[in-house]
This record gives sequence, C-alpha cells and structure tokens, in this order.
Amino acid sequence: MKEVTWKSILNFLIKQYPIRGKKEKEVIRTISEILEENNIYFEIQKFENTIPNGKSRLYIDGKEIESIPASFVSGKIEEKNLISNIIIKENFNTPSISYNPYCKDFSLATFYFSPSINIRREDVKKVLDAEVIEGYVKIKKEKYKTGNILIGNTKNPKILIFSHYDTVLNGVVDNSTSISTLLDIILSKKTRDKILKEVLIVLSGSTELSYDKPYYWCYGYRVFEKENLDVLIKSKKIFVVDCIGFDKCSIIYNDDLVYEAFTLLNFEKIKNKTYLFTSINNKNLYFFYSFYHSYVDNINLIKDSFVEKTKNLIIKNILTSI
Repeated sequence: MKEVTWKSILNFLIKQYPIRGKKEKEVIRTISEILEENNIYFEIQKFENTIPNGKSRLYIDGKEIESIPASFVSGKIEEKNLISNIIIKENFNTPSISYNPYCKDFSLATFYFSPSINIRREDVKKVLDAEVIEGYVKIKKEKYKTGNILIGNTKNPKILIFSHYDTVLNGVVDNSTSISTLLDIILSKKTRDKILKEVLIVLSGSTELSYDKPYYWCYGYRVFEKENLDVLIKSKKIFVVDCIGFDKCSIIYNDDLVYEAFTLLNFEKIKNKTYLFTSINNKNLYFFYSFYHSYVDNINLIKDSFVEKTKNLIIKNILTSI
C-alpha cells in the first residue's frame, strides 16, 4: 500500500477545487478509502444541503467586465452599490457589486441574500467612474447529498476535533491543510490507537455555504450538533482546526473568531471548553484577507515547518487533555 502523507492528501484535495456541492462526495469517498485501508473505524453522518450556483454578467457603460456570482438569489444590479465584502454583517438586503479590497483576484468572502456580483479589485475604479451600470446574476439551487466523516470514538469521546473539507473557490489554507494534517495524525501509528480511543474527529462538509439562516456558514457543524448535542456537552474539550499552515499556529480561546469558525446554535453551552487552532492572528489578518475565499489561496502559501509544528501542537494538546 502506498504511503499516505499530509502532502499527498493535500495534493488530492487541491485537484478537486472548488470542493462544494456534488464534489464533496468524491472527497468523502477518497477519505473513506484511506481510512478503510488503514483499518480505522469511522462513520458517515449523511445529510442534504443546497447551495447557490450560477452565472453573472456586468456591463460598465456597455462594456462587459469579468465577474462571478456572490449571492443566493437571482436579480439585477443597476446602482453603484459598491461594497467591501470583508464587512460581512452589512448590506445583506440590497443589490450590490462586491469586492475584496485586500485581494487581487475574485474573492467570495461573503455571500448575500440579495443579488450580488463579485469583481476584482482592479475593476473598482471602472465601476466608480461609470455612468450606466447593468448587472445580472442568475442563480440555480444545487441540492446534493453530503456528509460528516466521524472518526474514532463516536459514543463518549473526551475530546472532539472539528475541521471542514469543503471550499468556496481554492482552499489550501481554508481548509485543506487542516484536513490533511488531521488525517496525518490519525494515520500515524505512534499515536493512532491512544487518540482514537478517546477522541472523535469530525471532518465536516457544507460548512462554507448553505441556504440555512441566519448563518449560511457552519451548516455541517450544526447538523452534527442537532444529532449529537449531548456528546458536545459531555465532552471535556472541543478543538476546531481552521486555516493553518501559512504562519505559526495559535490556540485561540474565548474570542469572537472561535464563534465565527464554529457557529453552533448552542455555542454558549460549550464556549468555555472550545479552542481554535489557527494561523490567523492580529498581525497577519490583512494578509489573510488577501487570499480569503479566492483563487489565490494556493499551495505557495504553505510552509512545511508551520504544518509540522502545528501537527505536533495538536498532538500535544490531545495527549495532555485525555
């Protein structure tokens, strides 16, 4: 059997981008095969989800510029409602043209419940200078079957670890490196048996997009929560691994970022034992925005040393907590 490493898993995931909609099924199949070949117990928590797919056209004074849809609904955009999509809690109900001011490419940092088209930062001035704006977005709902991959102790785990395998566009940082690292930990013979005896690892689908309201993200996590709230409450600690490998990993506790990464309906009941492992920090936040939910989120952002140190940090915290 060919050796499976975090790099080989990461390379497989990269070939699937964007991992959303029906593409999630292929990831589930491949990870399941890896686990079966290594005699690792797992279950699939199956569920359905619906996401937006579609096309957009944007004309500036009669000339078309490149765009991609950034909304859950179809419609027209005829006003210069140009907004930064990094501010995720505003402008949800007004037709808009969105862009990420920190990113050089398309960046779907936010989806909107009104017609919205995403453009590149370089085209912002064209919109500002335009006399006539004509935008059209046509969305089709894609309904599909997906699932959460539950690995290890599914009955009474002391530690729960969550990470998502779906992506919006590219997603080496968000969140394929996290998935690859966790699978590398699981496959290691040094720690496998001890960890899986006490730990439940949840590799979740459909966390980036859904029609669920009021939060369209973290839907896969909330599916687990709905069926396993007692497991969450009884657990000793909960780890969430998200956006690692591009900088030194930090463990964040009792911070808004933890809730953004793990938006559960009953978060208040478990927030005092929930920890986020991430490379995002106050010093690199704007750098993170420069590739967030974009085609720029690629392998060039990852450093092997950061991944290895993060892996060791996760293992250390697991072993000292069980």
